[in-house]
Amino acid sequence: MKEMKIRKLLSLLVTSLALGLVSFVQQVHAGDQQVAVTIISPDSQQDVHYQLFKVEDKEQAETIKTLSKEALEKNYPFVETQASGESGRNVAKLGIGTYYVVAVSTSTKQLVTTIAPFLLEVNDVRKDYVIYAKPYHTTGDVQLFKYEWKDGTKSSLAGVSFTLYDEKHQPVRVKNGQATLDADGTYELETDRNGRIAISGLAEGKYYFKEVKALPGYLLPNQEYAVTVKQGSIARIEVENRPTDKGGKRFRKVDERKKVLPGAVFTVLDSERNPLFQVMSDEQGYFEVTNLPYGDYFLKEEKAPVVDGVEYARLSQEIRFTITNTSYMDGTILEIVNRPIVPTPPVPHIPKIIQRILPHTGEAMSVLGVLGLLAIGLVWILKKKSKADGQN
Repeated sequence: MKEMKIRKLLSLLVTSLALGLVSFVQQVHAGDQQVAVTIISPDSQQDVHYQLFKVEDKEQAETIKTLSKEALEKNYPFVETQASGESGRNVAKLGIGTYYVVAVSTSTKQLVTTIAPFLLEVNDVRKDYVIYAKPYHTTGDVQLFKYEWKDGTKSSLAGVSFTLYDEKHQPVRVKNGQATLDADGTYELETDRNGRIAISGLAEGKYYFKEVKALPGYLLPNQEYAVTVKQGSIARIEVENRPTDKGGKRFRKVDERKKVLPGAVFTVLDSERNPLFQVMSDEQGYFEVTNLPYGDYFLKEEKAPVVDGVEYARLSQEIRFTITNTSYMDGTILEIVNRPIVPTPPVPHIPKIIQRILPHTGEAMSVLGVLGLLAIGLVWILKKKSKADGQN
C-alpha cells in the first residue's frame, strides 16, 4: 500500500514538473517572439517616424512624460519605426511589454508636438497591432449660464437641456464634465441648480450650443449660441429664457386628514365654462394641467374617489384657478379636499297591522271627541230614565 502511494505521489510530481517546464518554455518562447506594430500618422503625415520606449508599467510611463527626447534615449531602451512605403504608415517589430510612444520629425530629429504621445501595451503575440496616432490639441473650457429676468435681476434656471456641437455640426459627448470620445458619454447636458453647464478638455475651435428641452411654460428657441474655445481659457456664454404665454398648475386630492385620494376625475373648464379635457388624480392624489394659455379656469368634479371602501362626496361647486407664467414653475400645489359620505341610519320597520290600530295625532283627537260625546249622551239618557222611573 505504501509503495502504491509513493508511486502516485511521484507520478503527480513528475506531471507537475513537466507542465511547469512546458509553461516556462512557452513563456520564454513568447518573450522571444515579436509582433508587427503599424502606426498610422494623422492626416497621413510623411515626415514622421516613431520611437517606442520600453517601460516597466503604466506608472513609470506617467513619470517620463516630461522628459526630453535626449533623456528618454539615454535612460530607456527604444525601437524606431520604419516607413512602410504607404503614406503615413510606420512599422516596427516589438516583443511583449509596455511602450511609451512619441512622434519624431524625420528631417529635424525633434519631437513632433502636433501628434500626441501615447501608451502601447503588447500582450498578445498571436496578433498584429494597428494604431492610429491622434493629433495633439490644446484645450480650453466653456461655461453656459441659463437665466431669466426676475425683479430686474438675472435669476438662474435649473433643468434646461442643451447639446454642444463642434464646427462640423457633430454633437460633442461629455462625461463627468469632460469632453470625451467614450461611448457612455452623453450628448444632452442639463443646467445645474445654478443654471450652469461647464465642459472642459475641448479642443480649440468654434462650437455652438442648442437648447433641446425647455422648461414647462418657456419657449424652446430654434437658435444656435456660438462660442469660441481657446487654449487655457474659459469661454463663457449667457442664454436668456423667454416665457411663453402658456403655463400650468399642480393639484393634489386629499381628505380632511391629508390622506391622498386617487381616482378622482375632473373636467377642466375655460373661463366661459366650456369643457376642455379631463384629468384624474394618480396614486399620490396628484394631477396637473399644462400648456394652457394664461387666464382663469375651473375644475368640475365628475367622479368622486372611493378609497379603501370609503366613498367620498362629489364636490358640488367648481374650483377656480389661474394660469400665469409662474403658476407651474413656483412648485405650489393646490389641495382639493373631499369629505366621506356619512351613511344614513336605517328607519325601523313598523308592521302594517299595528299601523291600522294606531291613529295619527289628528285622528286621536277626533276619536276622543266622539267618545266624549257618546259618554255625555249616555249620561243624559240614564238621567232621563231615572226621572221617568221616579214618577212612576
